[in-house]
Amino acid sequence: MLRVGLVGCGLWGPNLARNFFSNPRSCLKSVFDIDIERAKLVSSRLRGVSVARDFEDILQDKEIDALVVATPLSTHYNLAKAGLECGKDVFLEKPMTGDCESAMELKLLAERHHRVLMTGYVFLFNAALNKAREYINNGLIGDLHYATATRTNLGPIRSDTSALWDLASHDVAVLLYSWGEEVVKVTATGGFFLDNPRADVVSATIYFAGGRMGFLYASWLDPCKVRRMTFVGGKKMILFDDMESSESLKIFDKGVVPQKSVVDTYGMHQLGIRQGDVMLPLVEPAEPLSEECNAFIRACLDGIPNPAMGDLPLKVTAVLKGLQRSMEQQALIAHQKK
Repeated sequence: MLRVGLVGCGLWGPNLARNFFSNPRSCLKSVFDIDIERAKLVSSRLRGVSVARDFEDILQDKEIDALVVATPLSTHYNLAKAGLECGKDVFLEKPMTGDCESAMELKLLAERHHRVLMTGYVFLFNAALNKAREYINNGLIGDLHYATATRTNLGPIRSDTSALWDLASHDVAVLLYSWGEEVVKVTATGGFFLDNPRADVVSATIYFAGGRMGFLYASWLDPCKVRRMTFVGGKKMILFDDMESSESLKIFDKGVVPQKSVVDTYGMHQLGIRQGDVMLPLVEPAEPLSEECNAFIRACLDGIPNPAMGDLPLKVTAVLKGLQRSMEQQALIAHQKK
């Protein structure tokens, strides 16, 4: 039984609390938030879960094995470091930290103390996306050319981080995990439309060593909630739509093919569109967050690693930092032109 202490009872913390409370292999012992009323509200819904007076109470509790952190990005490093130094396993909501140096320090600290350090990239545990990854890796869609990812909604709007780090980080993690290739170049532009120093809208491109590309669009100012990824291959195409609960994964047997022409012309390309069937693979229903929490428990109790551990969170942070720098450079150029 993994005994858990949760820090952060805001937007996402209650969901983590529910999962660790209901899992038969974990026991949620205590919750803490700087807003004590939020912590009390979470505790009131989960029988037997106490409210800690401060973070130090959870940190020094010898009966708590693991620290679950669901707080703003700027607090991740200090909270995770304190937990690891006290000998606790740590689940850290994404992104891991805001810079590569502190992320590497946490990874090395976890290794030195023989502790689990996992970052909460919940879409790595989405059954439909993992099936899409299998199809890509076994060559079902042919050579993968590129992927697009769209992640939008009207809110929640945050002042502690940008749409890049909050929203697009999920898609960066999925692409890095799915393809397993090194990133050679990144570019990004951002839009600042609210009274907010962080970007509300982001458009980014990631270039991989094998020639593949990932195109990302993230916004918390769009009217509709969209969670969609498209993988375009030489033979087939895959569409993942998280808003379609019963048909979240579709495979399109269509593409562009050479086309023979009886009469040669100089003005037309000899290419045509091939149309085929649409396949709906069976995806067993499972809550990704529940699978993610299970993965953390297995890592702590059974020593079973998962993709949200090790080097991947560091690589995601490095890509996000590169995109952030590109976005800032584009903003500087635009300002100079004015």
